[in-house]
Amino acid sequence: MRSSETLARPAPREAARCQPTKILIVDDHRFFSFCLQSLIDRDSNFTVCGVASDPVGLFERIDHFKPDLLMLDLSVGKSGGFDLACEIRRKGISIPILFISASDALSQRQLRAVNRAAFLPKGSKPDHLLSRIRGMLPRPNPEPVFSFGLESAS
Repeated sequence: MRSSETLARPAPREAARCQPTKILIVDDHRFFSFCLQSLIDRDSNFTVCGVASDPVGLFERIDHFKPDLLMLDLSVGKSGGFDLACEIRRKGISIPILFISASDALSQRQLRAVNRAAFLPKGSKPDHLLSRIRGMLPRPNPEPVFSFGLESAS
């Protein structure tokens, strides 16, 4: 194999890092979901893997799309986004959840109860939204640092 062929293909670990973060949006306001998707998809680090206007079938969507982050409207569905998030945790799903809402807010105690969750008002600036998403995601492990220094021989 020629060395140029080896360099052309990224190593599996590098390829995994190049994959955009998958985000699943659950919000009953379709226009807002569309705008949110357009904003998120403009950033090459993110992709919206699915949009739902109600939580029916949410667990199947999570299993199918395997999103890295869930954006969840607090007022979606009959029981609301907070109760839905609690159910997600009871099922052992540890996906980060970014709650979004035009009017409701969550207390710090509620956010801690859900774990790996944050809240953002719907009126937030776009760069604040993208920054919040980045802050909720795990950081990739840094590449190991190798030392090629000479050790002293005794």
